[in-house]
Amino acid sequence: MKTTTDTTSTSDRTCTLDRKPIGAIRGHFFVPGYQRGYRWDHNDVTRLLEDIWDNQGQDYNLQPIVVKLHRQGVDVNEDEWELIDGQQRLTTLYLIMQYMQQQVSCGIGAPYKLRYETRSGSQHYLNELDEASHSTNIDYYHLYQAHQSIGVWFQKHGDKFAQNNAANTLLYYLFNSVHVIWYEAPASPDDTNTDAIALFTRLNVGRIPLTDAELIKAALLSAVRRASPDRAHEIATQWDGIERDLHRDDIWAFVSGLAASEDDEKYPTRISLLLDTLADEMDQPTGKRPRYHTFDILRGEIEKDFSSFWKKVVASHAQILGWA
Repeated sequence: MKTTTDTTSTSDRTCTLDRKPIGAIRGHFFVPGYQRGYRWDHNDVTRLLEDIWDNQGQDYNLQPIVVKLHRQGVDVNEDEWELIDGQQRLTTLYLIMQYMQQQVSCGIGAPYKLRYETRSGSQHYLNELDEASHSTNIDYYHLYQAHQSIGVWFQKHGDKFAQNNAANTLLYYLFNSVHVIWYEAPASPDDTNTDAIALFTRLNVGRIPLTDAELIKAALLSAVRRASPDRAHEIATQWDGIERDLHRDDIWAFVSGLAASEDDEKYPTRISLLLDTLADEMDQPTGKRPRYHTFDILRGEIEKDFSSFWKKVVASHAQILGWA
């Protein structure tokens, strides 16, 4: 699924919203100097591996990767992207795939490359990961520790043969069922990184991830603009009206059974409750709701017929108001 949508109502620049399996991520990624180095610890790395493994090949979505085209290559495999958000995840996935190739003879390594604006030695160390120099640099230290954590996880599976089997299974998951939400920001008009820094700051202050509702809104308006640009403003206005209605204390207490501020963490955007309900009618998750489950379910409805999808949203909103 590939969609494009304007980033603001006053700009002709566009962004791209896509859903990519890890194996489809290609090109070179440039980590700009305004970002900190790699900092995931043993728990972060192990949790990622366990989550992917425990999901047993079912669709699994990681947090979004936010990029901006830095330099056009002769083909898609050579494009260089400025990595605005997602460095920790892409680096960890790179380390996992490199480990599987080098230590358990599985796969061909990561299908993408990483380089660093201000920490050029990290690019070399990322492939060497030698113990002798891991304590000479804080970035090397964390990269080495992550590599060690990956080794510990694989070793729990048994001997080399068992580790190779585990690696083959994990590689299959990475290339078929593990996805990222790929968000391509538009290039700034003066070709500077000012817009990228502002976006990086907004994404990381308070570490507020994109929600299902935000992703659904982007996909919906993207589909609408391609088919009927004039309707995009109408639907965006309706969306805001629904959100405004659900922020009325009496309506929210009625529909959610909660006080106005009781569930703000779960529903930072109130329309999310309505969207979750629509998604659950199509595919009720068993156990814990997978990350971006609602987006995964509803994006198919949007692609098939965005007008029919939006009618369902409007009808659900009207029903809530009628009952209230």
